[in-house]
Amino acid sequence: MSKLTTDQIQQYHKEGYVAPIEILTREEALEVRNEIELIENRFPNELNNSGRYNVHLISPKLDEVVHNSKR
Repeated sequence: MSKLTTDQIQQYHKEGYVAPIEILTREEALEVRNEIELIENRFPNELNNSGRYNVHLISPKLDEVVHNSKR
């Protein structure tokens, strides 16, 4: 995990938050979005209620994002 820059630390002290923080590359974000859209289309009821919080259990791609220790 990378450390905060001096500017980010100053922003945190001034505003109480740091943004934006890059978690995924653009390519990774597009892959995740495509995966979510695929699940929404293929399994429309899976993202209702508790499925919304457990989607990593039905998607290896999202499981990888959730459990990636580099993030």
